[in-house]
Amino acid sequence: MQDMSYRNAKRACLCKYPLYKYRKTLHRIDFIRQIAFTSFNMAFRFYKQLSKTLFYRGFRI
Repeated sequence: MQDMSYRNAKRACLCKYPLYKYRKTLHRIDFIRQIAFTSFNMAFRFYKQLSKTLFYRGFRI
């Protein structure tokens, strides 16, 4: 009997905060994280390449 009440409470909580909104925010967070990660990756690669070329020319970063 308690299990049923718990399930109903869970459903009510979900109804209070619409699922589609929750999904939207999740997607947005994921999207932002992906963009940030890719940009960071590109910057890191560029920095590594730059340091390599400068190192070969005799400079040091």
